[in-house]
Amino acid sequence: MHKASRNWRRSAALALMAVAVCSRAWAAEGSLTAAGLLKDAATEVSYLSFDRALPLFQQAGKLAAPGSPQAEQALFGEAVCLQQITPATADRIGEASATYRKLAKKPDLVGVQSMMALGRIAELVDYLGDVPDRPAARQWYEKAREASGELADEATLRIAATYVQEMDTDSVKKGISILTDWLAGHPNNPLASAMWQYAGNTYLYPLNDYGPALECYLKADALGLMEKGREGPVYWRMANLADRLGKNDIAIIYYTKIIEKTPTSGKAYESQLALKRLGAPVPEIKLFRAGDKATPATAVPTTGPAAPTTSPTQPQPPAGKGVEKP
Repeated sequence: MHKASRNWRRSAALALMAVAVCSRAWAAEGSLTAAGLLKDAATEVSYLSFDRALPLFQQAGKLAAPGSPQAEQALFGEAVCLQQITPATADRIGEASATYRKLAKKPDLVGVQSMMALGRIAELVDYLGDVPDRPAARQWYEKAREASGELADEATLRIAATYVQEMDTDSVKKGISILTDWLAGHPNNPLASAMWQYAGNTYLYPLNDYGPALECYLKADALGLMEKGREGPVYWRMANLADRLGKNDIAIIYYTKIIEKTPTSGKAYESQLALKRLGAPVPEIKLFRAGDKATPATAVPTTGPAAPTTSPTQPQPPAGKGVEKP
């Protein structure tokens, strides 16, 4: 995943996390109360305006009763803002980490979310000169998984990702094994589809193992792909993999899906050519016919299983590598 996109998703996910945490303190009160300030701060966070939210969280913390849930929520919100204000600096990341460490000692959801945040800080490069510490990230994710069933699936996905990011074959295979072992015991967890898709991406690159990659994508699709409205690129990848592997029946299914379900993906015409080459029926592209409906390629999901609070970092193939049209 492109770094800018990954960072935006991380910011958006943490924004939603902070909003969720602070929503518990909302009340029909003015902005000069701790509850009112938390509500105003959460609104700013929902717009990703972390610099505007920070002083509101800080003021709410001063007005909240020491040790109260509102004080805890204000402190967590402050840490999120310090982590997310751009450009990131070592001082702000250090201050956020110190706050998360205090909160991580608490036996509640905020404590577990703080562990996850500490894992993410260790996992990613946040500023110039920063270096990832994946073993430390894994330790925080393991603690979060042990402490909370609610975030255990996401923590497992993060643990696996830290091994995949090592990029050596043994570590990458260990990351996949962590996912498949977890899925064996939790086949219908809310992130099962994302786990199968991530495993498929990893088999594809860096392992270049097309057969298992296709099997993982098929399992993800059977559960329902996570990004509703963005299935086209995954369908195209699946069709290409099946085509290369000589699994024409599967290739035909997904070339057809591209034409009929995601014609705005940009691959409908090429899918028609592929179906013709395979001797299969070629559906008409109905995108421009009056009254027909198609899934927009840029649709934003509004329902379905909860997405990870932050998307796992997926290594990308060098330019010119990967699965292209057969």
